[in-house]
Amino acid sequence: MEVTVEDLEDLKRKIDQIEHDLVEVRKNLDQITFAVSSKIEADLCSKLQCVDREKLKKWFDEWFKQMGIDIQPIGAEKLQEMMLKEGIRPEDNIASKGIIEMREE
Repeated sequence: MEVTVEDLEDLKRKIDQIEHDLVEVRKNLDQITFAVSSKIEADLCSKLQCVDREKLKKWFDEWFKQMGIDIQPIGAEKLQEMMLKEGIRPEDNIASKGIIEMREE
């Protein structure tokens, strides 16, 4: 079988189409991954609301004491405020992205 210029051009077009399709697949996969990780975070947050916070606080206080850590917690709102001042945007989901990146390694 003899290969013609037209055959090569056709093959090039097909490869270009496959590359284009692959880019679209990757975009869709990124969107699905983001949606799934957001749902996992939401599920975890709803489960954490059922935790006895007072018992958890006592446990952490004792654990920190055993490790020699003597600091006062600042609370979630203050932490979020500090993170915003440092330029960390909640919508970037850096924690989720870090977890996803570690899974891909």
